[in-house]
Amino acid sequence: MSIKIFSLISEVHDCAAINESLKPFINGIELALKDKLIEAPIEEIAGDALCIIFVKSGGVEDKFKKLFSRSNARFVLLTSHMHNSLPAAMEILSYVNASGKRGEILHGTASQIAKRLSVMVKADAAKRIFKNKNIGIIGKPSDWLIASDISYRAAEERFGFKIADISMTEVLAEYKKKHEVKNERLAEILKKGYCEKTLNDSLNLYESLKAIAARYQLSAFTIRCFDLLGSIKNTGCLALALLNGEGITAGCEGDVPALISMMIVNELGGVKSFMANPSSIDSEKNTAVFAHCTVPLEMTDGFELDSHFESRLGVAVSGNIPRGGATIFKISNSLERYWVSPAEILSNPKRENLCRTQVEIKITKGVDYFLKRPFGNHHIIAVGDHSELIDEFFGA
Repeated sequence: MSIKIFSLISEVHDCAAINESLKPFINGIELALKDKLIEAPIEEIAGDALCIIFVKSGGVEDKFKKLFSRSNARFVLLTSHMHNSLPAAMEILSYVNASGKRGEILHGTASQIAKRLSVMVKADAAKRIFKNKNIGIIGKPSDWLIASDISYRAAEERFGFKIADISMTEVLAEYKKKHEVKNERLAEILKKGYCEKTLNDSLNLYESLKAIAARYQLSAFTIRCFDLLGSIKNTGCLALALLNGEGITAGCEGDVPALISMMIVNELGGVKSFMANPSSIDSEKNTAVFAHCTVPLEMTDGFELDSHFESRLGVAVSGNIPRGGATIFKISNSLERYWVSPAEILSNPKRENLCRTQVEIKITKGVDYFLKRPFGNHHIIAVGDHSELIDEFFGA
């Protein structure tokens, strides 16, 4: 995929000579990006997307002023170390800021510019992808999620999502059809030697939820899963783990802010994520243990099957998430605020008194957030540091 840029150059200069002198600079950025920068005619600037303008020389400030009113874009000014590129961009950015709009100058080495540009483009692409995605809320949020309600209108306006309410009755009707199970990890799951009937029922629920997702063309859904304990004497833990692995973002307990958080980190980082509760916090070590009864199998280097922690029913996933860098993230129920921190996965405890997948994490930011101003109980864990991408997604 190429990255579209526009360019400004003053006719006072020898334009051909300037373009020739800038080729090594552009080639270096493209090499670091592993992508192409494609120049588009300046007349094509429009809309409210990210707008990357290569300020090739000085003397272009008035040119920019004339095209400025044609777009509500966020202006990113790419600059070189030559031809008065940087001072011209500084004058332009001052004008942009004074006009109440936002912009940024990209300046530095090819690798520095490529790194920052990559973050911007990924965040902008995620915003475009989210538009018109369908989210399902199956049942309604669990009764204990008293701080996790959202405005459907706010979600649609903020991200472009379309939200559909789906009844648990529809899921149960689908469940009664007894689906044939098709999953590339089926043989691996069956080898775990879990109770055959309980496991078959859990896999049937997986196929039922997959059918519901296809019917409503859902990119993501969250389900009031504790209701399943009474209706089918089973849980959604394994089903959600498998669906997350297939690219359908699936969350627990009807928690919509957590689901949207999962979607954001999945799309930005190109990774799977794990929705979990902080179960214990050590303020001196700045560590926390998170736990839940489901995790995408792709996040693990091994897993076992167990019963659901609270009910001792059904099938839950006890996964081992490898040690290394991670991200912890959560958006608020207003969908305007968020908290994110780089982190390091230290270990996978196996405590009998917690949900089945447990992970001990050292957190870069202060853990006082969890004790003084948390955004609900569920938080999202993803392997790798995606905090800069998330900051860009919300800050741009």
